[in-house]
Amino acid sequence: NMKLYPGLQTIFAMLFFLFILAVKTELLVGGSGFAHYYNNQFDVTKTDLTGFVWENGDGNGGTVEFWVNFIDEFKDEQVVFSYSAFDGSVVPAYDAANELTAFFRHNRFYVYRGSESPVCETDTNPGCEFYDQGWVHFAMTWTTNASFYVYRNGEKVFNYQGGPSSQFRRPIVGNGCAIIGHEPDAFCNDFDVDQAFDGILDELRIWSYARSDDQIKQYYNRTVSESSIGLNVYWKFDEDGSDLITDLTNTGNDGTAGKLPGIKNVAKFIAPEIYITPPTKPKYVVSGAPISGGGIVPVLAWEDEIVVELLSYSTDSNEDIVTKIISTPEGSLIDMDDNTLNENDTVVDSVRYHSKRVKYTPVPGFSLDSFLYSVELDDVILIGTVYITPDLPVEELIPPDLSFTINEDDGRVLVLGGMGRNGESLSVSIDTLPSKGVLYKANFSGVPNTYKNIYTQADYLEKINAIGLVENWRGIVVYIPEKDEFIADKLYTNFTYKYTLDGAHSKLGTVNIYVNEVNDKPVGESA
Repeated sequence: NMKLYPGLQTIFAMLFFLFILAVKTELLVGGSGFAHYYNNQFDVTKTDLTGFVWENGDGNGGTVEFWVNFIDEFKDEQVVFSYSAFDGSVVPAYDAANELTAFFRHNRFYVYRGSESPVCETDTNPGCEFYDQGWVHFAMTWTTNASFYVYRNGEKVFNYQGGPSSQFRRPIVGNGCAIIGHEPDAFCNDFDVDQAFDGILDELRIWSYARSDDQIKQYYNRTVSESSIGLNVYWKFDEDGSDLITDLTNTGNDGTAGKLPGIKNVAKFIAPEIYITPPTKPKYVVSGAPISGGGIVPVLAWEDEIVVELLSYSTDSNEDIVTKIISTPEGSLIDMDDNTLNENDTVVDSVRYHSKRVKYTPVPGFSLDSFLYSVELDDVILIGTVYITPDLPVEELIPPDLSFTINEDDGRVLVLGGMGRNGESLSVSIDTLPSKGVLYKANFSGVPNTYKNIYTQADYLEKINAIGLVENWRGIVVYIPEKDEFIADKLYTNFTYKYTLDGAHSKLGTVNIYVNEVNDKPVGESA
């Protein structure tokens, strides 16, 4: 054996360490395109969903993975992915509706396979918390030896091993009804609106086998080849407005936004026909998911200057990525020091190693603009594309008029704020107060289970005494009538509100309040 002197050992160790760094450092360019925003909060007359027939769902194992951002983080229960099928061997038949369903709650995650339901409690396993995390990657895998695993941002956080009679041992039944954004309690029908998904979804991938720990970790934040072995559903949601969600594999598992799959229940599985009327389309929004490899950065611009991030990533956060402009847009492009950028110019951003920033100003009346940029690191050069489309200024936005009816001794929670198409928060300002009753701002010192229970917890409420900005995350207010103040000819009041973003204000929306008189003895404040 060769003997190394201590000095040489140190040198070889350093060279090996540098080699490991060189192997692990990876350059990626671009953003994650568009995503689907499922806006399912309190409107029971609609539910955003996307459906498809999972034609080749049968197999001895599988993987479902996606990037998700839960918007309504106080909603008690949400289903992002569900799959129902009919199999005469499944008893009771109701279990076929839960062929595979992923439920998310604020304090747990659980999946149904028939009547079997492994649960991961966040009190004992914080890795299973997916609410209030911003963008987070979720993956679940299963095999017919009854092994089930959950991954969060590429790391395994939960494992479950079923027994000899576990329903996870059954192969998934194919040609069933897959739904994104909701969960049927029967075969492709009978929905509970309280379980609808309220959030943003991107990069949905379904595999016909259980992906390994290494595969999940290596590719959770990267795009994959459309022809990858075992990949039988791949949705990137980059159609930007189309009702047809294209499956990028050659298996034909295309989805339709706002429609349930066209499946006939030939198995005579009797179930109530409680369809959502009508299913509605999720909106396309610019994705903020940290998925690399797409090479596209979609940006929405107003008529004034905006800052555009030229997205790039390296596994070494301290390496300075060289970013250059390859082709210029029709509008003007300058760096953060207000220097004009032309073709082949290097972008200088003194505070960024990655994702350098530039300022873009569109020409008046533009409809579409684009430019190319390159990123370079260790002799690797990648090209990214920025597409810029117009969006309405805040001043032209019209908040929705809302109406509701409550009993005189009750209260109502209202979520007035929203999310801009770039993912930014639309703050809310109260423009006029109601003439009857009291409007409160909801302050969250803790996390209530549901919005509707906030008004019963006085610690969360602060009376709004003057018009102005509602200083909480989603513009959440609570209206409570004064006790017994309404009489028969005065059972109506209203108030107005507007969106606020970067100092600009939208037009006004009106909240109409109708109060039912309750013939009971007067209700006083508790001592």
